[in-house]
Amino acid sequence: PKEKASGIDRPVYCAATALMGTPEFMALPRFYSAEATREIRALLDLWKTHRVEIFTGFVFPIGDEPSNASWTGFQCLRPEANFGHLMVFRELHNAEPSKALKLRLRAGRSVELKDLLTGKTATQVVSPAGTIDLALPRAPDFGFFRYTVK
Repeated sequence: PKEKASGIDRPVYCAATALMGTPEFMALPRFYSAEATREIRALLDLWKTHRVEIFTGFVFPIGDEPSNASWTGFQCLRPEANFGHLMVFRELHNAEPSKALKLRLRAGRSVELKDLLTGKTATQVVSPAGTIDLALPRAPDFGFFRYTVK
């Protein structure tokens, strides 16, 4: 498949940017291709299974300030629970396929990270600097994760 030139060419990327801070997503699907509509529908269906947890937590920005060349995103923290969510974005002009992102988690804790888009699970230890490593092979792209602190 042909690589897209920007996040604007990937409607699902644009839709994902609003999901951690906005309880509603409004779009005009009639302007999207059938493929884009399917991608957005799948993301929204997945998001709906996690939105109550997200909206009952505290959402903080993570990563770098958005610049169209950064890794940026949001961490949903639920202090009373041992889990939360991440929505991360590798922006269009970013050349780093992986990034250590600082989270609001204690150093040395083991974190199980489930990629909600692929179903893959990995375990990491939070670094002394409070970071975990995330990878998104292409830009622009996004990841939606649920983490559990062990």
